[in-house]
Amino acid sequence: MTQSKVAAAMEWSEAKVIRVEGGKTALTKNDLEALLKVYGITGRDRMGELHDLSRGSKRTAWWDAYRGTGIRDEIIKFVGYEAGASTIRQSHNAFIPPLLQTPAYAQVVTRESMSADRVETVVRFRLQRRKELDRRDPALLPEETYVIDEAVIRRRIGVSVDPGLMVEQLYHLIALGRRDNINVHVIPFGKGSHFGLNGPFTILGFRSLDDVLYIESAGRGQVVEGGDRIVDYADAFFSLLEGGESKGPEALDAEESRKLIKAAAEEMLIRP
Repeated sequence: MTQSKVAAAMEWSEAKVIRVEGGKTALTKNDLEALLKVYGITGRDRMGELHDLSRGSKRTAWWDAYRGTGIRDEIIKFVGYEAGASTIRQSHNAFIPPLLQTPAYAQVVTRESMSADRVETVVRFRLQRRKELDRRDPALLPEETYVIDEAVIRRRIGVSVDPGLMVEQLYHLIALGRRDNINVHVIPFGKGSHFGLNGPFTILGFRSLDDVLYIESAGRGQVVEGGDRIVDYADAFFSLLEGGESKGPEALDAEESRKLIKAAAEEMLIRP
């Protein structure tokens, strides 16, 4: 249906339809019920789910407290999606993925990229993301899959601050990777170039919504909702894990990845 047809059926202005679709205007219970009739949504489960989402959208979310604090709007929007995702698939070629960072590691990498007055807020926000995901009902924990380049585990982040900082981070990574819902995969140097070297990206999957893609580049982020670009990135992610018609997987399996991470940590202990 076009926006003008929806507006006519609801006796709204077309501008209101645009505001509703863009998340700028909340729906009352009566408006939502009327809109569902217009769209032909009659299944009780689906209607109940949409009413639950509508009620939830009116509650203050934990990340709203960070608006206006210097946290970029794009990352706040992304974290809003992340909070409800059923799957989190992320590729990183430079740093430990944010959800897997220790507080010390997060402090160091954040100080390198922004002014001192913003560091504490950004680190607190990043660590709260992990805490909030872990607070979910165990049956609703997201399935998290991370693919990282070997450079991520070899770079001695924070060595001038604390020679043991990176070792602690690597053992933390191993511990998280042993959780039932978290898998960490490393692409070894011997695999050469791969899609993940283009830059960090995350694909969020949902039980009843389309996937959402988040692309990081040059200190900025872009949330992509819908379209072929998400399909392309999803295909590339699975190719890193599973390979394709002409080649095998780029990344090691979870067990072999843990062995490589542990070896990297032990080498740092021997040669601090």
